[in-house]
Order: sequence, then structure tokens, then C-alpha cells
Amino acid sequence: MRRSRDWADEIGARRHGAGTLSGEKTVAFHLSLLFSDISPPTPARYNIAFPIKGSVRQMVLKRIVVALAATLASAWAHAEIGAAVTATLGTTGAGVHLVVPMESNLNGRFGINYFKHDFDKRTGGINYDARAKLQTFDVLFDWYVLADRAFRLTGGILYNGNEIKGRGRPNANGQYLINGRGYTAADVGNLDANIDFQKAAPYIGIGWGNALTPNQRWNFSADLGAFYQGKAHVNLVSRGCTSSRVTCTVLATDVAREEARLAEQLSDYKFFPVLRASVSYSF
Repeated sequence: MRRSRDWADEIGARRHGAGTLSGEKTVAFHLSLLFSDISPPTPARYNIAFPIKGSVRQMVLKRIVVALAATLASAWAHAEIGAAVTATLGTTGAGVHLVVPMESNLNGRFGINYFKHDFDKRTGGINYDARAKLQTFDVLFDWYVLADRAFRLTGGILYNGNEIKGRGRPNANGQYLINGRGYTAADVGNLDANIDFQKAAPYIGIGWGNALTPNQRWNFSADLGAFYQGKAHVNLVSRGCTSSRVTCTVLATDVAREEARLAEQLSDYKFFPVLRASVSYSF
């Protein structure tokens, strides 16, 4: 409650001409609202398949909404009000962003990107029916190094909801090959895989174009960069083994080894490349 009152007092003071926040203080103020109560993830969080995923998502979304509201209130406190909406397409999927001015050479950009894709994948002798979901929430800041130029440097942080889910399917002989050992479909039951990454992902990149170009409603822009998503969190589990206890125990060991192999295979994908094109309308 104290944070809400402090924020309200700050905005009220600005509306009555008592002072304004500089660009750096504005950014820091909004980021403190966004992340002050989020504690860093611990390894135990990823020991099981979906432990507190929903609550983390809700908490981050709540803070993104607070940051958007605070940023808009700050912008509206200035005489030079302006904003733009952008439609984006790229490696992070399709997206929508709101762009607001922070300073004469600094814009804030906030939005969501989303895409789903079904595919087949074979790895480690196992065939999977898989679905990839791209879902990120952006909190970005564009710094235009030279006045009246389209080139910019961009930095910020993303909520990374990207994940891959897959279910193994037996080969033509009705068998699975797990860790080099053969099992029948009845032995394995359902073989389910889930892969995701760290949720708070820092972003850095370059770009061209300004959605808030004066006296120009429609604008085009592009982004080139990457965000750090860390090592993949892999969860592979067999559910419904109907064989003997000994067979099920051996199966569990082989599944754990296959999980470790998958994690090692994905260990090089710590950075997610970002290439996007956008069209925007300012108002």
C-alpha cells in the first residue's frame, strides 16, 4: 500500500507542476514497481514439471500492467503527449506493442508476442509429436543515439513463456528405444516431455525506425538482437508402466538418463535470436 501511495503522490505532484522525473529516474521508478517483489528462481523450482508456473505468470503479468499504467500516467503528465501502437512479426511470433515517450531520445516499448507450432521430432531413437509455444512479454527501452536519426539501441527484459511439449510414440514395431534399451508400448505407457527456460530474460539489440516520428502517423521499424534464456529445463517422464516392478524401475532409470541427454543436447541454446519487423500508428 505504501508503494501505491508514493506512486500516486509522485504523479499528483507532477500534475500540479511540483516537479518532473528525469528519464533515468522514470525508468528506474517503473522497473522498481515491476520487479521489487519477485525473488530469483531456485533450482528446486524445476525439479518437477509445472510447480508454480501459473502463479509466476500471474505475478509478472500484474507487474507489467502496473508498469504500463505508471508509464502512461507519467507521459500524460507532460505537455507533449504521444503514443503509438505497433503490430510485429518475427522470430518471437506475432506481437502487439505500445510505444510511449520517456525523453526526447528515449522510448518505452511494452507488449506481447505469441505463436504456436506443431511438429514431429526424432531424437535419441524416440519419435515425438511436439508442440512449440512462443510467448513473451516485452519491457523494452529504445535509445536513439543521434537526434533525428532512426538508428537505436534497445535493452530491457522479457517474461519468457516459451516452451515445448511432446509425447513419444512407439516405432513401427510398437516399441520404444530408450537409452539404447527396447521397451514395449505397454512397458512405457505415456512418455511425456516438457522443455522450458528461465522466465526473466534480459534483452539487448539494435534497431531502425521510430514509431513516434513527429508529424508522421504510420512508421516502419525493425529489430535485431537476442535475449538470454539460460539452460533448458527438461522434464521427461513415463506414466503408466504396466510391467513388473523390476522392469518399471529399470525404465525409470533409462528415462532419467535420456532426460539428461536431452538437457545436454539443448545446453547450447542459451540465447534466443530476435529478428522482427513492425508497422506502427501514432496518435
